[in-house]
Amino acid sequence: MKAAFVDGNKQLVVGNKPKPKPKSHELLVKVQATSVNPSDWKMQKTFSKLGLSYRPGADFSGVVEEVGSKVTQFKKGDAVFSMKGPGGGTASEYLTVHEKRVVKKPDSVSFQQAAGVPTAGITAWHGLTTYGQLQPGQKVLIVGASGGMGTFAVQMAKALGAEVTGVCSTRNVDLVKELGADAVIDYTKGSVIDPALFGQFDLILDTVTTDGYKKYFPLLTKKGVYVTSVTTAHNFMGKIKGFFSFGGKRATVILVPSLGIKQLQEISQLMAQGKLQTHIGEVFTLDKIKEAFELSKTGRTRGKIVIQVSP
Repeated sequence: MKAAFVDGNKQLVVGNKPKPKPKSHELLVKVQATSVNPSDWKMQKTFSKLGLSYRPGADFSGVVEEVGSKVTQFKKGDAVFSMKGPGGGTASEYLTVHEKRVVKKPDSVSFQQAAGVPTAGITAWHGLTTYGQLQPGQKVLIVGASGGMGTFAVQMAKALGAEVTGVCSTRNVDLVKELGADAVIDYTKGSVIDPALFGQFDLILDTVTTDGYKKYFPLLTKKGVYVTSVTTAHNFMGKIKGFFSFGGKRATVILVPSLGIKQLQEISQLMAQGKLQTHIGEVFTLDKIKEAFELSKTGRTRGKIVIQVSP
């Protein structure tokens, strides 16, 4: 089967790998699509430097081709999607996965749309609910609202009954409004840290900032929370300090569980109801995975980057 991997020359290539066989509780899935997350190319860089083997791809959608002898929840032909985590090797024509770690794909959702959901969608869901404790009527600021995670966060926050303000560049303002944002801040036309917004937001969900959390604190209410998916030393320091915060403003970093099937099931229901859609920015073939990674590295993507694995 065709698969992406780091070869002996520490280069990301697409070549042949043995087709896996499912264990008793596993499914053999013929992968239709996968998607790109920053963790994919960041891990590739690290593993390449160390000379370690690496198979990129965390998210996938596909069709069950074979089931293990003890599988009870799925059958051959079922359309499924899920995540295997960074380095899960989903950028391949086939993969195996435990039956309890996949979700049936809604009929109304395409394979490309489903493949774009797991990592970005689950991270956004945790950021808003698990970490942000977002409640109906609260105000949330989403920084990076037009990116892969941000596009999900805007829609989810609206579905949860929040008042949403998105931050993006000029070319993405219309997109963020279409996703449901009540207001949009164009960061190319002025600073997000506007005194007129001080003390306005119950939650700030930041998907892009690397230079620390403190600059956003003035925008929070007295008990507001800053949540980020960006794992820098500055942001982890904010999380550590948050443990000693009693009733005041605090910052925290999203640490997403390796699975998250419960959250993915909830997200799947929202998609089936038409309340949540995957905004796909670019689609590449598996042979063009390097180009897909390069686009992700620019940090200027609109929605999700998807890789079509099977025709």
